[in-house]
Amino acid sequence: MSHHQYLGLDTSAFISRENHVIVCGYSIIGKFVAKNLDNLGAPYVIIDNNPKHVHEALSAGKEAYLGDMSKLSLLEALHAESSAAIIVTLDNIEKKRAICEAVLKHTKDINLIVKVATLEDKENLQDLDITSIVDTKVEVGRLLVEKMSSCHMRY
Repeated sequence: MSHHQYLGLDTSAFISRENHVIVCGYSIIGKFVAKNLDNLGAPYVIIDNNPKHVHEALSAGKEAYLGDMSKLSLLEALHAESSAAIIVTLDNIEKKRAICEAVLKHTKDINLIVKVATLEDKENLQDLDITSIVDTKVEVGRLLVEKMSSCHMRY
């Protein structure tokens, strides 16, 4: 199967792509990631293996494709090696691990940023050379104190 059939589109548009962000997953967190990238004016593409999520992204005017990021053919078609970063927002541990393994096999020189929500999730990925693991619980705890610090204190 060619890249073209795989993505259901002409991927020649990706040939000269570089410094784009690849967002894996357009569920709740993925939507916030896209919003923040929009605020930064950063170019990005969304990949999701759920047709409903892809449809939502397209309806919102985003560039989005149906696909499985653990497939090497898709990483090649997206020129993952020349992207600025790959952000993995998925919840499913097996899928997340498969994507990280495929990305690291495809290229070592990449900013791979992965969201984790549980300790099990974190431990499942700790043997991989992931650039940054973002733990949602740790980050919320940090933000709560950050917000408190910016309040007018009464002590």
